[in-house]
Amino acid sequence: MEANHEEVKLDYSWIGAVILFVLSVVLVAVCLSRQGAAVDKWDKGWTEAATNREEAETEEPEESTEETTEEAKTIEETTEEQTEESTEHRVIVPTIYSDVDYNGNGIDDYSDFVLGARQDAINHPTYDDRWWAEGYPPDDIGVCSDVIWRAFKQAGYCFKEMVDADILARPEAYPLIERPEHQIDFRRVRNLRIFFEQYAVSLTLDIYSVEEWQPGDIVIFAEDKHIGIVSDIRDENGIPYIIHNGGQDEREENYLVQEDSQTVTGHYRFDASLISEGVLIPWGE
Repeated sequence: MEANHEEVKLDYSWIGAVILFVLSVVLVAVCLSRQGAAVDKWDKGWTEAATNREEAETEEPEESTEETTEEAKTIEETTEEQTEESTEHRVIVPTIYSDVDYNGNGIDDYSDFVLGARQDAINHPTYDDRWWAEGYPPDDIGVCSDVIWRAFKQAGYCFKEMVDADILARPEAYPLIERPEHQIDFRRVRNLRIFFEQYAVSLTLDIYSVEEWQPGDIVIFAEDKHIGIVSDIRDENGIPYIIHNGGQDEREENYLVQEDSQTVTGHYRFDASLISEGVLIPWGE
C-alpha cells in the first residue's frame, strides 16, 4: 500500500503581528518614561525655584530689619553726640537757696518766690491797672507789681502790709507820697524799689554775670517802669528767664536778652535772715 505524504505548510504571518505589537509596547513605554522624566525634571525645577523664591522672601525682611536697626543705631548715636555737644556748650550755674523757710512749708524762700510768681504766670491775669478797694486785685487781674506780692505770699509774707508799714515808718524815704494810699502804694514800682533798696541785697545789673542772677531775685527795669522775678530756668548761656506781666502772651520768658526788653536798673535779693523781724509780716495778720 502506498503511503500518502501530505505537505505541511506553516503560516508565519502572525509572528510579524506579534513583533509589531511588542515594538509598539516598547515604544510607548519609552515615550512614557521620557515624558515622566521630563515631568519630574520640570517639577523638580519648579520646586527648587519656589524654594529659592521663598528663601529670598524670607531673607529680604532680615536684611531690611538689619538695615533699619543700623539706621536707628546711627540716628541714636548722632542724637547722643548732639546732646553731648549741646551739654558741653551749656553754661551750668549753681543755684543758691535761701537759708530761710519763712512759712515752714519745707521750701526755702527763694524757691517759694519762684513758685508764687510762676503760678501767677500760669493764671495769666489780664493786664489791668485799676484800683481795688481792698487793695488786692482778683487772681485773673494784675500788673507787673502784682507778680511780686503774689510771689511773697507763696513764701508766707504779707508784702502789702510790709510796704505800708515802711511808708509810715520812713516817710522821708518816699518823697513822692504826699498821703499814704494803702490800696495802691504796694503796687507802684517806684515804692517797691525804695523798699528793696532798704531791706534787700543790691546785686549786679550786668545780665552776663550769670552766677549773680539767682531764682527768686527781684529785677526792676527802665527806672521803675517795670518789675519781675528771676526764674529758675536759664538759656544755654546761663541767662535766666524772667517771670513778669507786661500783658505779653508768655509770662515766663528769656526777657533779659530780647530786643524789646527794657534796661535793667535794679536787681535785688530778699534775704529775710538779714532783716529785722519787726519788718517781716506774715500773710494773714
